[in-house]
Amino acid sequence: MQKVQAILNKYLAKAHTIIVGCSGGPDSMFLVHALLEYRLHHPINIVIAHVDHHIRATSQRDLFFVKDFCQSNDLLLETTTLNEIKHTEAHLRTKRYEFFQELITKYQADMLLTAHHADDLMETILMRLTRGSNLRGYSGFPILNTNGAYPIFRPLINLTKEQIINYNQTNNIKYVLDETNTLPNYTRNRYREQILPFLKKENPLVHQKFLEFSEELIKVQNVIDKIVDEYLAKYCHHQVLDLTNLSQEDELISQKIIEKYLAILYPDNLYLITKKHLNLVLKLVANPTNSSLNLPNNLTLIKEYNLLKTSKLSTPKSYEMPLLDKQELPNGYIIEITQETEDTSNYTIRLNSAEITLPLIVRSKRPKDIMTIKNLNGHKKIQDILINSKVPKEARAIYPVLTDSQNTILWLPGLKKSKFDKSKQEKYDIIVKYYSFSTPKEKK
Repeated sequence: MQKVQAILNKYLAKAHTIIVGCSGGPDSMFLVHALLEYRLHHPINIVIAHVDHHIRATSQRDLFFVKDFCQSNDLLLETTTLNEIKHTEAHLRTKRYEFFQELITKYQADMLLTAHHADDLMETILMRLTRGSNLRGYSGFPILNTNGAYPIFRPLINLTKEQIINYNQTNNIKYVLDETNTLPNYTRNRYREQILPFLKKENPLVHQKFLEFSEELIKVQNVIDKIVDEYLAKYCHHQVLDLTNLSQEDELISQKIIEKYLAILYPDNLYLITKKHLNLVLKLVANPTNSSLNLPNNLTLIKEYNLLKTSKLSTPKSYEMPLLDKQELPNGYIIEITQETEDTSNYTIRLNSAEITLPLIVRSKRPKDIMTIKNLNGHKKIQDILINSKVPKEARAIYPVLTDSQNTILWLPGLKKSKFDKSKQEKYDIIVKYYSFSTPKEKK
């Protein structure tokens, strides 16, 4: 605890109000107790933020536990419930941090504190190395992140899960447990239960090596960011990028300049730009002739001589595109190939690639579209399904249809699944989700 108090003293010296994410689990309760001890010697306002994801039957138990603790310790508590059928882990994370953003604004708070620790850092780095990421992604997360809309401070980054649990037991710090944290169907849990124990057996201080690795990558990324920012400040104005001097830069720097340029074009939805999109943009830049490229969100990138600029397209009456990991659709929804989900509603479909022809295609409906509905005999017209589902007439023209490359209709997202949908017990290797980031929160 002394080590944590020293970190709090360093980073909270000028803070007046902080928001603290608290699930009621062992990590966040350790953090809250550390902050209560810090508050004994420093005048600081602590606002506890609890998010009920409403996925587990025991989530209400967690909420009541946190409420009781806050009442007993004179802590201000803010809560929200994510009552959404359609969810992915990434979607819920976005909703969670939107809630934190609201609290930062409401209380004019200096920063958000989360209870991420050394094991979390190791899991994050390993998962990103396995799935693929960029330099900053491979670094995991820093102790203090000031690159977002508000600072995020992680004071437990030097502690392992075992150290936190041992301290809680020794000091009788009570907490609740999320039963899903050990289920093997979650990717992070498999890293936690199978890979981390092996690494710790090889080197009991392996978490420190991961922290050093993370800090080293962050330093390198900061140097690259400085070079990139200087280039863009000089050659990018009003979203028009002058490419004249780009060829003089190192290949890595050139790529990072294009990545940062895309971040400027997609300030709120950069998640739509995948590695495949980036490679297409790099090919466009390298092309000696004038050309263009259609990107997500109805944006066209145009290379005209030595200039790279954009053109916004109007909402199309019809569209067709390959499903590249994640796409924002003309109706404002997201369609995404995901790794895992517990959802079995019409907002998720599981497919066996051996039964269809890849790649997957997402497109608008066509006049003669028909689909074999799951668990029903015969076909049904897509137009009839949309009408029976009371989809407004103006929305039907751009409502998404998922097909394979042979134009076999697999799914009418959110409404009906075809016979190709698999249950969780059947063999499948593709999961696709359909959801909206604009879904309103439940009123409190």
